Amino acid sequence: MGNCFTFNHQNATKVYNLRYSGGHGGFRAQMNVNQAEYLNWVYTASMLVFLHRREETIMGESVSYQVAPGEESTFVIQRDVYTRLGKPYGICIESKTEVKSYYNPGSAYTIDDYVQQICGCMDPKYYMAYNATACGLSKKDCVDNITLARGQPSTWSECYCPPPCYEYIVDVAWTKTVFRTVLFLPPSIS
Repeated sequence: MGNCFTFNHQNATKVYNLRYSGGHGGFRAQMNVNQAEYLNWVYTASMLVFLHRREETIMGESVSYQVAPGEESTFVIQRDVYTRLGKPYGICIESKTEVKSYYNPGSAYTIDDYVQQICGCMDPKYYMAYNATACGLSKKDCVDNITLARGQPSTWSECYCPPPCYEYIVDVAWTKTVFRTVLFLPPSIS
């Protein structure tokens, strides 16, 4: 639930580059959660921060960091590159054109294609083909019954989901502290 904003999105017309490392050269933002606009049954307020490459599409299950109101958070990031060896040493893909379905970098969703085939729509919890129709509540049982009947998609014989040959991982060091809202003045020295 909530709004999503991606800074430096992959389709952005202007890209902001980091010129200096450290606290003075990185990205800084002060956010307001507008808790008064939350639904009345939501009892927590926070923002989820996803740190990722511009080309990577994130999902709800992606690694995130929860920043609560009244906190100041600092993220120190470092990019690591993993290289997998392809044939004859292993299996990996260099291009998404090497697999039938590829809605998200690093993932080929056989289950989405199967849901499309059986239910006539795609599960909106995951990224879908651009021309696909999202399954509504009337199709929930159809979608749920697929994994109940067939098990986890990773065990399906037709599921071919090789990892990418080059994968960029963001390593994060995260600190947080209470954000001061009242100015602290030391007692006068006499």
